[in-house]
Amino acid sequence: MDRLLRLWTPVLLYHGSYPEVPPELGGELHNVTPEQLIQHTRYLRKYVRFVPVDELVTAEKHHGLAALTFDDAYRSVHEHVAGPLIEEGVPFTIFVNGSSLEGEVLWRDKVRIVISNDWVEECEAGLPPGMKIPGLSFYKYTKDPRNDSAVVDAALTRFLDSKGALATRRPPTVDRPEAFIDSPLVTYGNHSHRHYVLSSLTKEQQREEILRTEEVLDRIPNIRRSRVFSIPFGERKHFNEETIEVLREYGFEAAVLSRQRLNLRRRRMDGFPLLERFMPNDDRLGPQLIQFRRLASA
Repeated sequence: MDRLLRLWTPVLLYHGSYPEVPPELGGELHNVTPEQLIQHTRYLRKYVRFVPVDELVTAEKHHGLAALTFDDAYRSVHEHVAGPLIEEGVPFTIFVNGSSLEGEVLWRDKVRIVISNDWVEECEAGLPPGMKIPGLSFYKYTKDPRNDSAVVDAALTRFLDSKGALATRRPPTVDRPEAFIDSPLVTYGNHSHRHYVLSSLTKEQQREEILRTEEVLDRIPNIRRSRVFSIPFGERKHFNEETIEVLREYGFEAAVLSRQRLNLRRRRMDGFPLLERFMPNDDRLGPQLIQFRRLASA
């Protein structure tokens, strides 16, 4: 493992960290229990030093370093793991969807609500023609770049409103400015406003998605800001050249992906730095690192 981590740089990505996932979020949420997540970081610290993801981007040499990130800002992160990580001196970055601070439930959580209530067939009956993609599940085709995420979100909202499922539902993600943490170990970054598939949007829509969360974060006092952007869904098909152009416009210095890979060498798109990330599961980390190294080598 020491030899592997001298060559490959891990950037860990987590979403939920619930001791037990709430039923309404179903089985699709990427969740690692607080106990296991802390064990992951302790294991890695035997071999590498954790630094903020922004520092990793600018480091002259990134071997021997690692970064810890969370996407979507689920409240479970603040409630269960932020404190222990700070106590152990581990820096981390939380990437936020600004719409949560406006009381909106993320559209991917709307998908999970439909699935967990066995409403898929009923919901599909009201979708716009052509949205269903043969061979893909409801969960997967709703986030396919061929479907405009804004249109999908609107259809989900109409359906769930007809069920009264959103009226009193609090987002499972951080939705109050006072919950944000003032600590030199914690930075907050932009994960777009509504977590739409950016490549499914026009350039102007992408600009709005990115700018609105910048404005939301600007209004939160005493937090440290990341100039790294987290691409929603994080694969190459989920963003395009226009995404990179907009990120440059707003002064971002890099973007992080989510392709289940470690970093061997620096990646760029049109000269813009990109970092690979991987999502550990709720198991021992060592065997997973070997697996992700193999994926990156393929």
